Amino acid sequence: MKIFSRNCQGLGNPLTVGTLRDWCWREFPNIVFVMETMVSARELEKIPNSCGFSSGICVTSRGRVGGLGLWWRDINAQLILYNNNNHILVEILGAHNAPVWRAGGIYGWLKTSNKYKTWDLMRSLCGGSRVPIVLFGDFNEILSGNEKEGGAVQWESQMDAFRGAIDDCALHDLGYRGNTFTWQRGLTFKTMVRERLDRAIATTEWSYLFPRAFVQHFPIYSSDHSAIIIKEEEEGQYRGGGRRGFKFERFWAADEQCRGVVKEAWEGEIGDDVPGEVKVCSVKLAEWSRQRFGDVKRKLREKEADLTFWQRQPPSAVMLTRCREIVNELDVLRRQVKTYWYTRARKCELRDGDKNTSYFHHKAKQRKGRNAINGIEDNRGQWRTDEGEISNVIEAYFSQLFCSSNPSGLEEVLRCIPEVISPEVNAAVDSPLRDDETFHSMKRGCEGRHGTVALKLDMSKAYDRVEWVFLDEVIKRMGFSSMWRNRVMNCVTRVAHSFLINGKASGLGSLHGARVCRGASRVSHLFFADDSILFARANLRECSIIAEIISKYERASGQKINYSKSEVVFSKKVLPAMRTSLCEALGVREVDRHEKYLGLPTIIGRSKKDIFACLKERVWKKLQGWKEKMLSKSGKEILIKAVAQAIPTYMMSLFAIPEGLIEELHMTMARFWWVSTES
Repeated sequence: MKIFSRNCQGLGNPLTVGTLRDWCWREFPNIVFVMETMVSARELEKIPNSCGFSSGICVTSRGRVGGLGLWWRDINAQLILYNNNNHILVEILGAHNAPVWRAGGIYGWLKTSNKYKTWDLMRSLCGGSRVPIVLFGDFNEILSGNEKEGGAVQWESQMDAFRGAIDDCALHDLGYRGNTFTWQRGLTFKTMVRERLDRAIATTEWSYLFPRAFVQHFPIYSSDHSAIIIKEEEEGQYRGGGRRGFKFERFWAADEQCRGVVKEAWEGEIGDDVPGEVKVCSVKLAEWSRQRFGDVKRKLREKEADLTFWQRQPPSAVMLTRCREIVNELDVLRRQVKTYWYTRARKCELRDGDKNTSYFHHKAKQRKGRNAINGIEDNRGQWRTDEGEISNVIEAYFSQLFCSSNPSGLEEVLRCIPEVISPEVNAAVDSPLRDDETFHSMKRGCEGRHGTVALKLDMSKAYDRVEWVFLDEVIKRMGFSSMWRNRVMNCVTRVAHSFLINGKASGLGSLHGARVCRGASRVSHLFFADDSILFARANLRECSIIAEIISKYERASGQKINYSKSEVVFSKKVLPAMRTSLCEALGVREVDRHEKYLGLPTIIGRSKKDIFACLKERVWKKLQGWKEKMLSKSGKEILIKAVAQAIPTYMMSLFAIPEGLIEELHMTMARFWWVSTES
């Protein structure tokens, strides 16, 4: 069973139609749902046949807005209900035409004032169904804040309404594989907005019918939305074999060299053996095609994989440039094979899913399926699926990870560490530092004309890469007691002293750090394990010093900075030109603010409810799973007390959570407690 869904943003473009046709023949889905076709039903009806579908329904668009289509093949389905602009519902029949399950394609209302219609539609479709149902498409809404990047913060009330509709319908999100975001807008990394608007949600009973179903996200190409496909994990799938016969590809004729190859092969043979000359010509053409074009289908898959990789990266000028280059390369390849699928289209046998409906049987196999490694990417970016190759990739990775990098320059790094730990200090425990006040002062611009920079570092495999000899020398030289030699070391730094000589400050260190307000002590760093934040003045001299220190530390300790995940924040008065220069000097990207430090928000604004809304999202996700809905009252009580109520404990120990949010948490848990297991 495979279900394909895509917001096409217009099917009048031949390139978009060709991409849809390519994916339909490659994946061979049983159901295809297209939205925003922007063409009439008469024009849309020409496309299903070229994609291998003969049954379905096409809905006319309203001018340049809307337009839907849902097609099916190799299944016994009948149309139940459809709306001109927003949904199509079909019922899949089994033996004796008995209904087995339903599939509904949804295109949610775009305007905020009309989104309640989408939620009412979901309740109507699920409430009127007596069989399992799966809904898929573009819902035009996100479920949590981490499903959006860039742009304005999403209103919590809108996400709450979507979650409420899912709970009322007893649905659950099927998750995804691939890129997080399915919609993208913006031409520069500063104006880019990405969201996960396309998804698939299903009832618990539908998951029993297809327990190995998952959702795959395609790359965003020829539309501002990515396509999604629901399919099942298949083991031992036969992919065909043997050598296929020669076939002349029509796009060869568009190449100027093709005529010369045919002429040379035909005139080079002596005699009137026409079949023999045709055979020689086919061999020459096949050899020329491999050299000229290579494997076009393989190139398309490789370029789509490259596009998926780059679209997964954080927004940056390099990321956007590389994505545009790959899109242009894909366009060239698709023009070469514009007519390819007309001659290569063929059917393959229907692949039924596992019809296992036993909950306990599935429960016993669930962990094995979830932990199974079906494929892995090696260090060259190649996807390996063979069992032996997977084992070799994993073994090579950890063999390299735990080997020594032969550190150098230990003495240069360690000579400045004094013995500052006394027996009394060994027994004392210091209070942790707070970072929210420092970021708040940066947001207000309290540093004056100099400006401040906060660099958040992400260590690559912090505990896996560190050299043991380096740690041992540091702990030994600092005077820690022997009982600490085998424990995790806390980073300790020296205090920087400054003196007033004739009214002039002297003795200052090279890095000035940041301070909360005038007259307060400066903070140069916040260290906790591999979560580190450095503060300095926003100038090239201090940032260059930080870069040099990091470089020396990497060489001596064997640790590495993950620059792709590290980020920098600037205070209010730092000019754009200076920001660009400092980002290039540090080799990291700029963000408006560091989202989290030690799991806590770095900046608390006026709307505390929006800042702490992540608590409600985490609690809802824990209670929303379809397996949890089958728990007994005792099981629900344990889940609420041991898991759900423990989630906000850490954040509530440091911040005063708004009473309204606490009430919403109570409502979420109460709704989970009182819901009937039969519903």
